[in-house]
Amino acid sequence: MRRIVGSAVLTVFIAFSAIWLAQNIRATSGVPLHLDILSATIEDLPPIESSDVPSRQVALRIKLAAAPLCNAATGALTYGFLIDSDKNPATGDASAAFSDLGVDAQASMRCDPGSAAFTSPLGTVVVTTEQATGVTTLELLTTVAQLPSTDFRWIAFAQETASFSRLPKEPDHGAWAILERRLH
Repeated sequence: MRRIVGSAVLTVFIAFSAIWLAQNIRATSGVPLHLDILSATIEDLPPIESSDVPSRQVALRIKLAAAPLCNAATGALTYGFLIDSDKNPATGDASAAFSDLGVDAQASMRCDPGSAAFTSPLGTVVVTTEQATGVTTLELLTTVAQLPSTDFRWIAFAQETASFSRLPKEPDHGAWAILERRLH
């Protein structure tokens, strides 16, 4: 019994040390933790029915190293996805921060200082924070009909005034398509 307890304590200590080390490494990267994107995903939500693709629910998620503050004192704070709907870097906006995409649209979640909440014209924004780590997920729940295409490339971004971060790092990008397109 004593070994199991000792092993559990060691495991907790190692996990805590890894979290502390990861947070300190990110803290020295020059990007504030609330702009440090750990992961980003776009996925179809069940039920997935081919008969009503436009109404299908889609979740756009950005996982951050720390919770962003959204209140009356918050500056321009935006998270989202820059979308290349025709998958052609020669069309759309191609600034230096995302020259690997021709950005045709964006799906964004902005801090509304008046309501002290993140909002989006595309759907509902849900913010969850893991209490043990402080890792925060911003999730935009929308439908296929609200997106500019059923097959596109993307990069996730976080921006506060002049500070900007993206994932994946340049020159990489993510890709999403409705399930039917991914199966063919």
